[in-house]
This record gives sequence, C-alpha cells and structure tokens, in this order.
Amino acid sequence: MNRYSFLSLALLALAACTAKTSPDETGGKGGPLAFATGPAPKDTAGVATGDLFPSMSVTSDDAGIHVWAALLYTVDDFLPLGAGDTLTATVDGVTRTLERDGDTQAHYTTTFPPSAAATNVVISLQRTNGQPSAPNNVVALAAPFTLAATGPVVVPTAPLQGPFDLSGLYVVAMNPAPAPKDTIEYSASGACVPRVLETPQAALAWDVHGGGGVATGLPSYLDPQTTDCAVAITIDVRTQGTWDPALQTDPKTDVLEGSQRRVVDVMVAPTPVAAADGK
Repeated sequence: MNRYSFLSLALLALAACTAKTSPDETGGKGGPLAFATGPAPKDTAGVATGDLFPSMSVTSDDAGIHVWAALLYTVDDFLPLGAGDTLTATVDGVTRTLERDGDTQAHYTTTFPPSAAATNVVISLQRTNGQPSAPNNVVALAAPFTLAATGPVVVPTAPLQGPFDLSGLYVVAMNPAPAPKDTIEYSASGACVPRVLETPQAALAWDVHGGGGVATGLPSYLDPQTTDCAVAITIDVRTQGTWDPALQTDPKTDVLEGSQRRVVDVMVAPTPVAAADGK
C-alpha cells in the first residue's frame, strides 16, 4: 500500500465517523422545514424552541475560548434573536452575552480568557416570550496542550510501506501526550502547501520515543520545493458536546463540537531528487 492509499483510507474512515447531515439533506428535525410555507419569520421570537435549528461551536486557542452560535429556520434562514431571546455562555462560573458579529447572517459570538485546564462551556438560549428556554448546551473542552516541531520536514521519495511505517508521516511533539481516544485533526498553511490541507485531516496519536506525538501525513501532500518553505501546522483535539433537550436535536445529524487548538511552525526542506539512472 503506498502512502497515498494509506492516507486516503484514513481520511475515509474519519469522514464515516464524523459526517454530519446538513439541514438540506433530510426532512423533519435534522433537515430543513420542508413543510413550512410562506416566508421565514423575521426573527426567533415567534418560532417554537423545538423548531429552531441550532448551530453552535467552541474553539479554544492561545488567545482565548471563542464561542459561536446561530439559530436557523431552514438551511438558508439564519434568524436574528427576537424580543425576549438571548444567547449566553458560561465558563468557570463567568457568564457573558453573545453579541451579533456584524456579518450579513445572524451569527453570535463571545470570547473568554484562556483556561489552564479542561473545562466545560455552557451555551444557553434564554427565552422570556412564552417559549421554553434551552439553557444547557454543554461542550467539554479538552485540556490545553503545547506543540513542538521535531525538526525539518523532508518530503520522502520512498512510498509508505504500511500503516506503521513513519516515512511519509511527520510527527509533532505534543505535551501532554494525546490520549488514544482523542479525536485529533491537523491542517496546514504555507507557500508549498496545497489547498487540500486547509481542510482538517485525520491525524494519529503516536508514541514517539516515550513521549507524546501526533503523526500527520504532511510530507505526502506538500508540493516539490527548491528552497526551504515555512509551514504552520494546526492541531485540533475535538470533543462532542450535548444539546439541551428543549432543542429537540438529532444526535446523529446535529453536532455540537468543541476544539482545543494549537499551532506550531515548521520548516520544510527541499524535496530530494533521485538520479535519473537510479544511482
């Protein structure tokens, strides 16, 4: 099996585990309100809590804990909060109100200072207009971690011989070490990095000489270079949250996700070029 086949299998496995049905793929809850007629309401005030489609996520990085939320009526209708409706988030006993972020769609955000340990983030939809609230949407963020580059990356010329062959993989040291159960993804950016790596890819928790590491398929994707290329590797440890029952979400299709994210800079060395005669 070459390194491309191995990486493709890993990505297909990840997709099967994390696929999310978008609101336009199925009918009823977990899909668009296909049975709704007429124009969408102007805001959330007149919509029953169970008929709202929530979209929420939490990302933690060196700058802080970033909370994002939106409420939809169909896949295309982001609803502004109506009278009596508010979105709040609570971290370590501190509660903040989410504010509309100013774009054309009704997205609401807030940011907390970084946390030094694993922590829960509670996102609440509070309603005082006769509709039930949904105060207990919870994301359990993984503990923060640090990353370290293990040395220059050299794009390999030999194919990956099997799932335990590290040629074609690049290991980023991670402290504390990732747990085997952790869902880990990586992405990368840089002049020699193709756009495919802007989308998170599956990464493997790896034990490197007794220390923790994350194995990525970075070298297999990189474009050939004649000079050193700076690459920023982003590592995400993802966790799944739980929805408040009042939102009547479908756990198979509606994903509430948290991500603990860190970035490390590495240098990619020029691609070795084999002699034409094989010597």
